[in-house]
Amino acid sequence: MLVRPLTNNSREILKNRTHVLIGISPFNSYFSEARLRELAAWGRRNFTAMHLFIPDVPTTYTLLALGYPPKEASGKAKRQVRYVINKTKRALEAVGIAEVQAKEIILTWEKLATNARYQTLLERVATIYEQDAEFRKDCQDAAWWVLEKRVGDPTARSTVDLDLAAKYLLSEMPLFVDTPGILERESSLFAYHQCPQLLERLYRNHYRFRVADNQGFVLVTCPEDIEVEQGMFI
Repeated sequence: MLVRPLTNNSREILKNRTHVLIGISPFNSYFSEARLRELAAWGRRNFTAMHLFIPDVPTTYTLLALGYPPKEASGKAKRQVRYVINKTKRALEAVGIAEVQAKEIILTWEKLATNARYQTLLERVATIYEQDAEFRKDCQDAAWWVLEKRVGDPTARSTVDLDLAAKYLLSEMPLFVDTPGILERESSLFAYHQCPQLLERLYRNHYRFRVADNQGFVLVTCPEDIEVEQGMFI
């Protein structure tokens, strides 16, 4: 896999290879079962420990923002997430991780909902979203960056409830900021195949809250997925 640390601090954290949190997005065709196997194998091979994050409950916000009625949005999200979780379990099994361990590795809302550090950070992020116009706009821009692919019409931004859509990103923000504190790890890297401008600014401490010193971010892609091959293969 081609790995590109987002910041110098991320590069230093990568050297330790203590823990990686791999983000998996429901409703994203990029995460085929074959790709999930590649990511699981990469995480297991290169890090002491790993988790795979599937934002199950927050996925509903995306559908609500697109105009789905609440009941339909909830049902559609649950079906899709169940499908993704089953694919992820099979991918983990394929790389030698037993079902009992897979349940521990897959991180969902159910586990985060009772995590005190996560909830504290979530409340803080929500407050900053309400008070900081620049942060709010960047969150909404990132939400539209995700939704535009589904809407298929670059002029339709005004028809989407971006406050609702941004809640998906806000629910992930604590993990971008302090996964080590949430999961009680020495250090951690959030791994994903794309990086919106919101995260570029976050990891360069552009906003009112700082990323933990032991938290980093890496872009992880297969070489054939990218046009510019800059980074390290691990």
